[in-house]
Parts: sequence; structure tokens; C-alpha cells
Amino acid sequence: MENVTLEQTHALLEKLAEYVMNQVPTRAEMDKRFEQMDKQFEQVDKQFHEIRQQIDLIRTGQAVFAKTFELHHKRLGILEEQHLGYRVSDKKDKYE
Repeated sequence: MENVTLEQTHALLEKLAEYVMNQVPTRAEMDKRFEQMDKQFEQVDKQFHEIRQQIDLIRTGQAVFAKTFELHHKRLGILEEQHLGYRVSDKKDKYE
């Protein structure tokens, strides 16, 4: 390993100081960036909340539709038995 001179160390230290002064963001700049990111996260969280609400509405609608369909199917079966004496769905082989 070669010997590092005082001049080389000084030159490296000056490079490091220049990098820190020109390239590394200040505390205020970092705070501003974090504030912007917090706002973006809040917007994303709000959008997810809205999507969850829409999904809940869709699921509720699907459950109501399914229950209504089952109820109509049962009622139709009762009507068929009362008026025809049998359920049409039981006599599928006639229609196939």
C-alpha cells in the first residue's frame, strides 16, 4: 500500500467538502421533499379508501341480487307446483 501524503489527504477532504456542499441536499430541502411525499401518500390513501367503499357497494349489490334471485327461483317453483302440479326444472329431459 502506498503512503498517503498530507497533501493527498487534504485534496480528498476538499473534494468531500465540495461534494457535501454542492450535492447533498440541505435539511430544509429534505423536509420539503418529505412533506411532498407525505401529501402524495395521503392522496393515495384517500384513493384506496374510495376504492374500498366502491368495492363494498359492489359486494352489497351482488349479495342483494343473489338473494333476490334465490327468492324469485323459490317463488317460481311454488307457482309451478301450484298451477302445473310439477316443477318445470324437474322435467328437463322433456325439453332437451
